Amino acid sequence: MMRATLTRKSQKAEARRRSSKIWSDLETLREERRQSKAAPTTKRERVLEQLRARSLAVCESSKFMTFMTVLTLYALFGDDAKLCLADSTADDAFVVAAVVCIVCFFVEIVLQCFAYAWYFRGFYFWVDLASTLSILTEIPAVMAEVAILVGGSGGESAEMLKAGKVVEQCPFSRLVRPSRRAVSAAVACA
Repeated sequence: MMRATLTRKSQKAEARRRSSKIWSDLETLREERRQSKAAPTTKRERVLEQLRARSLAVCESSKFMTFMTVLTLYALFGDDAKLCLADSTADDAFVVAAVVCIVCFFVEIVLQCFAYAWYFRGFYFWVDLASTLSILTEIPAVMAEVAILVGGSGGESAEMLKAGKVVEQCPFSRLVRPSRRAVSAAVACA
């Protein structure tokens, strides 16, 4: 029994020693990797490294993330809000807001391409690019040009695009109507 206890203690001590050796070897390897990475030597490399560091700082800042989150919410619900709450005189303001969103999202894409090596041509790059380009459908001048390109003349094809917009809005109106009824029923019961 005494011998078994000694062997267990010695086995645990040997395991601790091996574990600490592995960790120290790992730290040594990490330090060698840090030292082996050569510091940027040319002016171009130094500028790119500074640009990467600054763009990473911007992308990771909470103010930038909050601003981009607000713009994302506008991009998701702005067109629906325009149709529900505003009349046609406010269209110019919404077009300006859509252009501002497009510019800001393109700036974000460029910053993330510099900040993260994995981002460019990755899945999120293509998703962000497609969603940014989809905001172009909210600009009437762009849609008129697309209608001319697709249909030849602006007449029928523009009407078909408007019909598509109406069909696009139908699911939203189906969601709004039941909620209005539920609110009305709740108010009537109270």
